[in-house]
Amino acid sequence: MKLRLHFLTILLFTCFASFSQVQTINTAGMSFDPDTVTINLGDTIEFGSLGYHNAVEVDESSWIANDTTPNGGFYFVFGSNGGYFIADSAKTYYYVCQPHVTMGMKGVIIVNSVPIYGCTDSTATNYNLLATIDDGSCIYPLSPAKNLFFSEYAEGSSNNKYFEIYNPTSDTVDLTNYAFARVSNNPGNGVGIYEYWVDFDSSAVILPNDVYVVVHPSSDPFILVEADMDYGS
Repeated sequence: MKLRLHFLTILLFTCFASFSQVQTINTAGMSFDPDTVTINLGDTIEFGSLGYHNAVEVDESSWIANDTTPNGGFYFVFGSNGGYFIADSAKTYYYVCQPHVTMGMKGVIIVNSVPIYGCTDSTATNYNLLATIDDGSCIYPLSPAKNLFFSEYAEGSSNNKYFEIYNPTSDTVDLTNYAFARVSNNPGNGVGIYEYWVDFDSSAVILPNDVYVVVHPSSDPFILVEADMDYGS
């Protein structure tokens, strides 16, 4: 059991190390090196050996005024070997060396939120409210029908029957929410009144400036070869 726990600890540490980064800040004379660091939330700041300096977190107003009053954040004491700081929120952290702040020994740590990749376009069907960086994965609904019309039909002998619908637009038109009316011989509902609707095949679309052809399944082969869908009672 101890062996398993030890292995799990190593595994978790390895996973954490592979996704987070460590940024080291050292001292160089009367300055921090570097004095401005930008990291992501979850990354680690390592302060190197401080020698005769310290590193104390302060408020922004104190930092601007060269005030040395701690704000309750990180505090690495004089002469220490430094230490580690992991930010708990995405913001800018300000810190100073208390005895040398008037000599300009101060720095900032800018912590950005962890980037979340996804679709950031609210008009897309897979819009991700939490995404901060668009990864090009946006999916958009197909355009509704615009100016579609029956461009040709045939009432040939026997079952040689078909009709075509033309899409004159530059958009691909989704036929999911459309259907065509069906009547048979003498309509039971009166002349010109359809008897019921027939849905198009699943995933049926009409490409830009193209036609969609519906044929009787027993039509002549030269008609069937042009078919996008067959239908017949």
